[in-house]
Amino acid sequence: MAALTKIFFRFGVQVWHFVGLPIFFFAVSMVYHPFDILEFLDMGGGMLDFNLTIVTSIFFGVMLSSRLILYFARKSLNLSLPLYVAWCTAEVFIASAFSALFVNLISRGNVTFFLAWGKLFAYSLSILVFPYAILTLLMIIRGMREAAVVQTEDLIRFRDSNGKLRLTIAPRAVLYVESKENYVSICYQDGAHLRNYLLRNSMKRTDELLARHGMVRCHRTCIVNPSHVNILRRDREGFIFADLDVEGCPSIPVSKPNYDKLSSLL
Repeated sequence: MAALTKIFFRFGVQVWHFVGLPIFFFAVSMVYHPFDILEFLDMGGGMLDFNLTIVTSIFFGVMLSSRLILYFARKSLNLSLPLYVAWCTAEVFIASAFSALFVNLISRGNVTFFLAWGKLFAYSLSILVFPYAILTLLMIIRGMREAAVVQTEDLIRFRDSNGKLRLTIAPRAVLYVESKENYVSICYQDGAHLRNYLLRNSMKRTDELLARHGMVRCHRTCIVNPSHVNILRRDREGFIFADLDVEGCPSIPVSKPNYDKLSSLL
């Protein structure tokens, strides 16, 4: 199953979820009175506004925590669409559990925890399935459009020192380029495999070519594609390395003068 595109993990998308969904839940509950949610939360004591506000706040807190985890762990997660749907369902499940605990306490035990949990989960899932579905559909469409743009972008045309065309490749496929005396070694992805192409050319000319495609010099011997950098780390001796998001790819050295520029692109 294909992994989700990066658009699902953007911070703006997370804001739409942890702000928009609780507001939608509150508004629909107040305006349309779905099911018997208002009667359930009112508890016959004129406490509807207070209880609904607290439940909405609980949903906000749970979704905020969940979405921040999703955002900050985005580089280590490999979610498919079914797993993402399960993640969204878990958000509602957990928020309903905390809300049920509140209802159980506020009712002084007259409403059991599991009864409240079941009702709130059914209510909230029925209400929130629509905004969840709409946001997910919009992200899928946006991801398809961005993928189409990537597919039609200018290819990188590597030429040797005599100007003869040797390699044509999509920018996304390039991982890094390493200097090898009078040659440069181009490491790129070919499907699920890593390939290296040895090209007779200077690092300076290659740097000028790749800079037009968003790649940066990270070391006097290396140029790296920032879109593949997973993490920047220091070893025990204080040397900086870039670990890429492709299995089997070696760590790339990063010099201190180039660290800030590279880190700002991640």
